[in-house]
Amino acid sequence: MKKTVKVLFFAAVFIFMMCLCAHAENIKVYIGTEAVEFNENTGIPFFDENDRTMVPLRAAMEAFGVNVEWVEQTQSAVLTKEDTKLTVTIGSKKLVLGDGTVINADTNPIETGDRIYLPIRAVAEAFGGYVLWNDPLCSVFIMDDDYKKFRDSFTYDGELSKYVDAVVVSAFYNGDTGKDEFAKKWRNADKSKLEILLKVIATDKQNLNPDHDININFWYPKEDDSSKDYYIANVSSFSFEATVYNPFEETEINQLNQ
Repeated sequence: MKKTVKVLFFAAVFIFMMCLCAHAENIKVYIGTEAVEFNENTGIPFFDENDRTMVPLRAAMEAFGVNVEWVEQTQSAVLTKEDTKLTVTIGSKKLVLGDGTVINADTNPIETGDRIYLPIRAVAEAFGGYVLWNDPLCSVFIMDDDYKKFRDSFTYDGELSKYVDAVVVSAFYNGDTGKDEFAKKWRNADKSKLEILLKVIATDKQNLNPDHDININFWYPKEDDSSKDYYIANVSSFSFEATVYNPFEETEINQLNQ
């Protein structure tokens, strides 16, 4: 009975989030851990007829460090960042790199309300962005190599739970940072940004296993047989709530999935 109630509760939460995402004003775009601010002046993201996320070009790309130049004669935007150049033309699915390589987007950039809107995934990926869509959070995450380094600094080992329809994962830090230094960095890190990173990891791992929810417990492993593993964070795709803990308190914490 308790299991049934719990499943129904999480199902209700998921449906509620899905309803929220149906409204364009609820779409959020994150560049790393920073949310891009959209308003009436910049334009507001929306879903097009193909259910693709369309984002105001200038606001999103400038937040990603991309220079935007509008060419009226060709109705094109020329986007540049470091050595990468990309031309986006209104009404054309063909995105053209500086060397002539064509990227075929799955929907057309458009102009509406004196604003240019583009399919964010194709354009961000052209500039090396790692793009993830989180439907319950109604959010686009555009991440860089720093995110991948953080994600991959943990080793993930999971199995399907006996109690809920979810994969329970233990993620152990695998880097070479010693306990004292790690504890100091973890303690001084911006908690809200860490929580966003954890949500992105949950999104990333959920995409690899879409048939089940995922619950990830993060650990700093013991250094010898006389010490213990330190429970540093948790995130779940049930509601995409993330919790960051003070990792090195004296009270021993047993692993939740054992």
